[in-house]
Amino acid sequence: QNNPKAPKPYRYWAMDGFPIHVEGIEVYKLKREGRGQAKQIVLASDGYPKLFGTLEETEQHLKTILQHDPQLCGNVSLSLAGTKGVRPGNESFDDRTYLRFEVDY
Repeated sequence: QNNPKAPKPYRYWAMDGFPIHVEGIEVYKLKREGRGQAKQIVLASDGYPKLFGTLEETEQHLKTILQHDPQLCGNVSLSLAGTKGVRPGNESFDDRTYLRFEVDY
């Protein structure tokens, strides 16, 4: 983690107290659409390969991947090449955190 020299499929950035290189930082601007138009922001840990607008949708996507490729070594999960498969007794390959909130400005 936080290694800019790692091959791209194995490179990821984590907020864990170690330096994050500039190339690993993504900045998104919120567009103003008018008063009372809240913007939804979703943040999650790397235990989720793709984020959706609800926790239910995000969990369902993860479940579909794990049903088809529990060891995360096939085409379905190529983007997860830097992680491990599901260990016996576990529900997923990693712990998960999902945070969704709205910003109204």
